[in-house]
Amino acid sequence: MSEDWRLAEDFTASWLEERGWRILRRNYRWRRMEVDLIAGREDEIAFVEVKMASDGSRTMPLAKIDPDKCERLSRVAAAFLSETGENARCRFDVAVVRGNPEGFRMEYLPHAFRPEGTFTV
Repeated sequence: MSEDWRLAEDFTASWLEERGWRILRRNYRWRRMEVDLIAGREDEIAFVEVKMASDGSRTMPLAKIDPDKCERLSRVAAAFLSETGENARCRFDVAVVRGNPEGFRMEYLPHAFRPEGTFTV
């Protein structure tokens, strides 16, 4: 993981905290899958995928959130909920961070996708 990516994740975590979210976990792993941030607020949990692209990049970060990635994130979420016993509404968000550490900009997409079906661990 590059230092810039880690700083983009820190930027996203701070942005969430400023809006009343608590960061419950960072880089939560289950088997070979991972979710970047898990944040909680009231009775809601957000599983947040952070995607980064530098200025001028032709990379389309959201293109990497394909159906397979959505399924993997859903499975990681199910594992986290099973492990912690959390009983909250869940959502899957995406943070697209552009720029560099001297000037990050972010587009935050709440409810970026909804899992198809129910996933169990």
